[in-house]
Amino acid sequence: MFHDGFDENYFVRIQPGSPRGNLVEAATWWSVRGMKMILGILIIFVWRIIAQSILHVVLPPIFRLLAHAFMLPHRRFYTPATDYASVEPEEGL
Repeated sequence: MFHDGFDENYFVRIQPGSPRGNLVEAATWWSVRGMKMILGILIIFVWRIIAQSILHVVLPPIFRLLAHAFMLPHRRFYTPATDYASVEPEEGL
């Protein structure tokens, strides 16, 4: 294995446990791996919910200000931010 200038003592363990060790070490490795995956997925969903809530509050006033300064492009079935005062909360994501 290529260590790029590091000695063998630096690479003792990458993650708790080892899938090649005994049953306890393998169970530890798989449980830590599973918890990392679950935590990562939960962080992504929480980030989406928080970012969506914040952007629904922040972006319409910014677009209203920009609409007075620039000619913003319009899309079909699109209501410009200058035509409404607040954003109604949506059901679900």
